[in-house]
Amino acid sequence: MKLQVLKMLVLIMGLLIFVGLGLLAYGLATKIGGTAADGESQTAKPLNIMLPEGAEVSETKLDDNRLLVRLTLSDGSIKLLVFDLEDGRQTGTLNFKKAR
Repeated sequence: MKLQVLKMLVLIMGLLIFVGLGLLAYGLATKIGGTAADGESQTAKPLNIMLPEGAEVSETKLDDNRLLVRLTLSDGSIKLLVFDLEDGRQTGTLNFKKAR
């Protein structure tokens, strides 16, 4: 009697391990595959940024879904542009000018 209960427990635990590994594999596959909640594949939308004349991109930083672009302008001033990468819109601008 005790041996049958032990065999049943081992069988159930083995089945739980098998199901757990299957769910883990499914979770990894969907996360790596990049499928959206509605089942469609996520594709990156191009983000076109118009730079002022003579400006150079001196630095970029990425934080979750925000992109910070640091521009060095031709007069030596610095301009920071903040973009929301989910919808591609510019959410902020900071201008730094040298004191005269």
